[in-house]
Amino acid sequence: MPPLNITISMGDMTASESDFYESMYKQTKTQFDTYVDQGVLLNNYAHVFDLIMRLRQAVDHPYLIVHGLHNEADLTYGGRNELIPSKSRKTDPNMKMCHLCQEMITSKKELAMSNCGHGFHYDCIREYLQDAPEMPSGGIGCPTCFKSLSIDLKDLGSQDDEDGNSTSSEDDDDEYDNQLSQRCSSNSSTLTRGAMAKNKFMDLIDVDKFESSTKIEALLNEIKDIDEKFPNEKILVFSQFIRMLDLIEFRLKQEYVACIKLTGSLTIQQRNNIITDFTLNDDGTKVLLISTKAGGEGLNLQRANHVFIMDPWWNPAVEFQAIQRAHRIGQNRPVIAKRFIVKDTIEEKIIELQNKKQAVFEATVGKDSSSWGKLSAEDLKFLFT
Repeated sequence: MPPLNITISMGDMTASESDFYESMYKQTKTQFDTYVDQGVLLNNYAHVFDLIMRLRQAVDHPYLIVHGLHNEADLTYGGRNELIPSKSRKTDPNMKMCHLCQEMITSKKELAMSNCGHGFHYDCIREYLQDAPEMPSGGIGCPTCFKSLSIDLKDLGSQDDEDGNSTSSEDDDDEYDNQLSQRCSSNSSTLTRGAMAKNKFMDLIDVDKFESSTKIEALLNEIKDIDEKFPNEKILVFSQFIRMLDLIEFRLKQEYVACIKLTGSLTIQQRNNIITDFTLNDDGTKVLLISTKAGGEGLNLQRANHVFIMDPWWNPAVEFQAIQRAHRIGQNRPVIAKRFIVKDTIEEKIIELQNKKQAVFEATVGKDSSSWGKLSAEDLKFLFT
């Protein structure tokens, strides 16, 4: 087996991130201290666990909290320390993000929406179909989830003039669109103009004012460095939070980094298509974003030799298991794994606690409620000291 090198990258929060995190931490610690003072800490493990999880999300990106709340008080986040009231977290129902160019689709006439819930500009999906490779199972895959799609581009693209007559140039475009449409599988999901799906996480965010995070920018810099030095090497990125993967995907595509998400909600066929493209297509996906549940077990991804862990797992064994997706028999390159940790946050405490007591991992990751009994009040208090 080639060597495995695991390192930790320590980052500093921006001023706005730090303000947001400190505000959350103070609220969380107040609630935690209340349990301690009332002597009911051991009776509120579930709530304490939820508080800790939210702090971890705040370290990844404040959007995970701001756009995940429903009945909470307003929170503050932004480069200018802007107040983000709950009402503003609702997106305009007539707005949708194109999952190819990452720009907003401002008109229903421009929107092509797939049954898998991903919207595209007509021009973007048209260009994609011109060059997209055929999947092993046949047809062209959705550029976001790799589910087979079919589309009547002639129906979407045809535009009549003011007199209701098509121009000769548009007739030529229609014929070409027909040819592109034939590249799609006839038994796959269809795309139709103007269809609107339920709001997804990214639809709740004003992408024109998108702000990245310390961790995402650190990851992006690492990927750019790898691409410059080792253009043929591929990368795995793990996060416990699927919405964090959504944010990473958006930011990477802003920088034209070819990436795809692999989550537990995908069908077996979608998973196979994604893995095949990542493994066999040297010019295809460079970065595979994987959720813990979807990628922790049963995947052989030796094509990648760079692994990034975005948020520390409670159980270091689970984290190592993710790294082993790349570091296994069949790998012929040294594997480099990096864990992103932000200074002066609960993540530093988690790393210390990993080394201090293995039981905390089993309790927070495992579904067996009896494992909570292995934890002491001192273990929980350690995270808030």
